Amino acid sequence: MSRLFSHPGKLTIVARITITLLISIIIPLVSGLATNSQGVSVLNPFEQFMLGGLVFLAMTLTTVSHEISEILRLRQREHQLWEIRYPVDAMLSNMRTAFIKILGEGPLEENLFAQYFQRVLSQISDSIYQASTKQELRVDELTFGTTDLLLAIFERRACDTLRFIHALDSRPNNFDFSPWSRSYYRELTRLSALKKISIQRLFIFGSQSDLADPMAQKLFAFHATNEHHDFRIISRADWTAIVRGHNIPEGHAEFGVWGDILVYTALRSSAVHMEGSYISLPQAIARFREVFDAGWRLGTTLTDPSSGGHVSVDDLFKNDPVLSTPESVQRSTALQMPESRKSEIESNAGET
Repeated sequence: MSRLFSHPGKLTIVARITITLLISIIIPLVSGLATNSQGVSVLNPFEQFMLGGLVFLAMTLTTVSHEISEILRLRQREHQLWEIRYPVDAMLSNMRTAFIKILGEGPLEENLFAQYFQRVLSQISDSIYQASTKQELRVDELTFGTTDLLLAIFERRACDTLRFIHALDSRPNNFDFSPWSRSYYRELTRLSALKKISIQRLFIFGSQSDLADPMAQKLFAFHATNEHHDFRIISRADWTAIVRGHNIPEGHAEFGVWGDILVYTALRSSAVHMEGSYISLPQAIARFREVFDAGWRLGTTLTDPSSGGHVSVDDLFKNDPVLSTPESVQRSTALQMPESRKSEIESNAGET
């Protein structure tokens, strides 16, 4: 015996026809029991038959009309689901077609390609859902691919201030000489020359030796001699106090505020790899900007870090920081600082 329900709550065609037929028989029979004042049946057998036929026809037409409208609704929904409005819609449609083809090449439990891409697509789906609901994008990739996309966005905008944290007490000086880094600094310099961006970089140091490091001195001179670049220095002890005071996890103490668009919090990074999160929540952007500005206000500048002349991106990325740094810039930066600030730095370094 066939089941009454093909799906929960949905009657099969056979069940619907059976119910319609029963109703078209019962209604004429009940009507035949009705009599007039003389006790004669209101409907004769032929009229009862015709009534049953009309009831059956009316119910069948109603059912068919409902089925047709349901089919049209589902088709419209499917059309809207796969309607090509954006380039990504075409990509998703092509991916769906290709994935269905892969699934047809063998059972899922024996299909390596299908299992692999199902896992990849599941991860992408989770990432997109997190980005759409929490406005957070977790990145774990090589060669900092997202940064190029982000810089292209700023080139289309008017003017933004980028605020970056740079830890001098990380080894090796939180700086590398990879081709990507050279391209990154060159692109930032180009955009700043076009007045698309201005850069504020807050350098965190742990001891006076961090400031005297030749690479640090070259970084200071680079920011001092390139337009729309500015920098300040702050001790690790002061920076940690600010971060804790604003209830920012210390694991997120190194971050970048990209205008009013995004905040990037770094977890791990190297010359060829980055891992962290982009956050687009306005309240998060405002919160990290407030932390940066607090450090910027407390931080200090150096007396004359640009005394050795202009430092270009190419100068910054010469392989030997000591030999390539102008002799006047190699002088200990700490010696160029006011005596009052030198003693304050030494005190803070001792506490760290």
